[in-house]
Amino acid sequence: MEKQLEFYDAKAKRKFKSSDFKIEKRTTAKGTAYYAVAHAPESGNRVSVKVPARVAQPHLLRERRPAGSYQYASLVGVEEPSLAAIVDKIEGGLPYRAFEQFTALLDTPAGTLAEHLRIPARTLQRRKRSGVLSVDESERLLRLSRLYHAALDLFEGDHQAAVAWLKRENRGLTGRMPMEMAALEVTGEQALQLIGRLEHGVYS
Repeated sequence: MEKQLEFYDAKAKRKFKSSDFKIEKRTTAKGTAYYAVAHAPESGNRVSVKVPARVAQPHLLRERRPAGSYQYASLVGVEEPSLAAIVDKIEGGLPYRAFEQFTALLDTPAGTLAEHLRIPARTLQRRKRSGVLSVDESERLLRLSRLYHAALDLFEGDHQAAVAWLKRENRGLTGRMPMEMAALEVTGEQALQLIGRLEHGVYS
């Protein structure tokens, strides 16, 4: 299930759960951090708790989903997702930290994720030192973010179910894992089409 956020406000005498929270993204000189923020009208209290990116991202996607069809790009650092913004970001190369954030989000070792995206180990080390992915590697990571976003929709916001599905071999993909389909545009599209069929109850 999606990670539930909650706290108990003693004065209000009630518990606040995920639906009461909003996720705030705060950027400082030290980097980016995420906070779950909730208000208790009865007491006037405001609670702000720092949460890991892997907890914050599913909530952010749920909150922003009505904003547009490119929202998946927010997972790789596109602040205000649009086609133009995505093209600019990809052409400049996604930051290596976007790759690291995905390893945390999918609870997957860097070497394993790199293998799925067809990034050789030595190349990955060079990217880590330079801090920037190549255009091709950036496109692959963007496809993976789109697959994750689509899987999250398929499982109605259930982060753990979406990640488990991405990691599980699928007969509809000739026995391959959905997440490894992000390596190529044609296979990534195949995985997205499978998600579309599943959403409409078509299992073959």
